Amino acid sequence: MKDVLNFLSQLRDNNNKQWFDTHRAEYKTVQKRIEILTQQLIENISQWDSNIKGLQAKDCLYRINRDIRFSKDKTPYKSHLGIFISKGGKKAGYGGYYFHIEPDQSTKNGHHLLAAGTYMLENKYLKVIREDIYADFNAFYKLLSKAKSYNFDSSNALKQVPKGFVRGTECDKFLVLKDYCLIRSLRQNDLLNGGMLSNKDEDIIANGKLAKYISDEFCPARDFLEFINRAIDFVREQEQQDLEVW
Repeated sequence: MKDVLNFLSQLRDNNNKQWFDTHRAEYKTVQKRIEILTQQLIENISQWDSNIKGLQAKDCLYRINRDIRFSKDKTPYKSHLGIFISKGGKKAGYGGYYFHIEPDQSTKNGHHLLAAGTYMLENKYLKVIREDIYADFNAFYKLLSKAKSYNFDSSNALKQVPKGFVRGTECDKFLVLKDYCLIRSLRQNDLLNGGMLSNKDEDIIANGKLAKYISDEFCPARDFLEFINRAIDFVREQEQQDLEVW
């Protein structure tokens, strides 16, 4: 894992094609190790979330090349790695488990994080999620209490409760959300020693200890993720029924 973090740090400081081409062999090594880690995570998570069974690493990994077509930032490569493990794979449109690896010299802990949920949902999905929260807030709150080490990303919230819901209830701060995603930060030391499960000289990717640590940290968010994906499935099933009637 140290080699992965070192490569990303160097890439951040030398984000150009010439440097990347010179260090392509190093990237291939990093890529292979992340593929191994991803497959281990899939296998671990599928033991307690059957929706993940059958996925392959390629279904959950993103290219390191940035899409610069419509961006003012023309740096060609990402200086982070992301693993998104979700029902049907990263393109299926479901919420999932996301592991973000991003070293940063300005903070020794980097910007590493775990997340469970989804971003940028269409309004048709948001409506059903909010209705489910409002209909049985106590059940929803129990899901969150299981994932108490996580917090909501509320950076993209509405300014007030949307129309159709009574304002001034305990649901308010959840109904204004536009992204239903739980997040928690990881210390860099946790990535280097698997949350203290190993000695510092162990290869915690090869022996599976890092994957065990990460999957164990994801587990408390499983019921919340199921809640989100159930709403997505409901909308899609309704749309399919409407098509069949038409």
